[in-house]
Amino acid sequence: MKRVFSGHRLRKLSRAWAPLALALMVLGTLLPVATAWSQTSGGTGFEIIGRIQSLTLNNPADVLSGGTVVVNNITVVIPRNTIITMPGTFLSLGELFNGATQSGLATSDSLPPQTPYEITVIGNIVNGTYIAGLVQIAQSFGQALAGTITAIDYATGDLWVSGTTGRPMRWRIQLNDPVGRFGRMISADARFTADTDNPTIHAQTGYPMCVPRTNPATQDDPECPKANRPLDPVTGAPLKKFTMAAPGTPGALTNPMKQAPLMVGDFITYSGIQGTDARGPYLSVSHINAWVGISTAPGTLPAYVTQEVSQIGVGSGPVFPGIAADFKLGILIEGLTTDPTRPVDVYAVDVDACSGRETLRLLGTGFPAPIPQRYKFEPVVGNFLPVMREILVKMRQGTMPAANGLIAGQYRAPLGTYLLPGTLSPGLPLIPNNFGDFPFLAKGSGPFHGAGPVVGQLSPWPGAPVPAPSSCQ
Repeated sequence: MKRVFSGHRLRKLSRAWAPLALALMVLGTLLPVATAWSQTSGGTGFEIIGRIQSLTLNNPADVLSGGTVVVNNITVVIPRNTIITMPGTFLSLGELFNGATQSGLATSDSLPPQTPYEITVIGNIVNGTYIAGLVQIAQSFGQALAGTITAIDYATGDLWVSGTTGRPMRWRIQLNDPVGRFGRMISADARFTADTDNPTIHAQTGYPMCVPRTNPATQDDPECPKANRPLDPVTGAPLKKFTMAAPGTPGALTNPMKQAPLMVGDFITYSGIQGTDARGPYLSVSHINAWVGISTAPGTLPAYVTQEVSQIGVGSGPVFPGIAADFKLGILIEGLTTDPTRPVDVYAVDVDACSGRETLRLLGTGFPAPIPQRYKFEPVVGNFLPVMREILVKMRQGTMPAANGLIAGQYRAPLGTYLLPGTLSPGLPLIPNNFGDFPFLAKGSGPFHGAGPVVGQLSPWPGAPVPAPSSCQ
């Protein structure tokens, strides 16, 4: 999975969807009342973003245990069965503690982090208690760093970044890659790993990038070959825009089955967490986007794709008598591909609450036009519910194993933005977030990591009335 944070945009309404949402809202006011929730019993929706002051775990013996978090002096209950979205993975609260008495992420811990961590909590206030429904954790949701690679230490995997080539080394970064998918096996904290199933270390087009494990001048890294960064015959500098040869092309130097190395002179944007070692402070990064336009030969395999934007309107939820509701039903999925000749199919990943069996539900297709290599799926009308936790995009002509264990031709990521309902005009009573329309919260998502205890309904439930649980609970 790939992390796509957009916490402060959770309640925005796309202009393209506004007429549809308004029409459906008016229709909803004419229908019989299905569920009459008072503000007290149903709850009041909230969103909190801030530093983690305190984080507790109720039952260390239970990997799905709930707990509490204190943010901006507000105590929020984290229900049992909460699955937390991290920058490159999903974790339960029990996994976040990993057997320790403290998480190491809270400013009140006995060994507090050198840089505070942030949490986004979306939930409902039920009878005065803040209860979480959706939880995301990162060191900084607004972090967006950028610079030019000025040096690479191949013995350690360190990259040095500055404002431009030739300037002094200003900041040191390492990949957060505990399995060695994109370079050396190094990690400051595996909870904040890069997504090792999808290339969060990539070129602008989504082509997977890497940091060579050996110095290319003396020994080439077979999984990160220097030939995948052709040089300009005039300047001798690495090309910033080029197309890979088709697999099997006689005499071809490039190989689309392998990742492409990051090189001195590449401009990158990146994000991660602060770390310190014997050489001093550095950033352990989970995401790198290199300003390199690598394409694959049209119509050939492998080809690569990525997601950049994903958002969905979660529907109307319950009906509130006398309250004009503002709700959304639209969807937007956008990203890039290395082959602009191919459409990209967009799927919801639906999960059986008891078995955990996954079903791909086709939502539609994005086409790389009118901007080459950028696909976009934004239908004017349509119903794309029920809400999903993850989106999978797949290139129409197929997928295949490639690039040091990655699956080329697809990209799976958590849904980035949920457009939650609200009141249509100022002064109307606040309404609760409709978590009952989120199957993975109301019903669960099956055995944890495929073999652990069954992830069931959030408990306590962030609202009222409590929806019926799945049959296996």
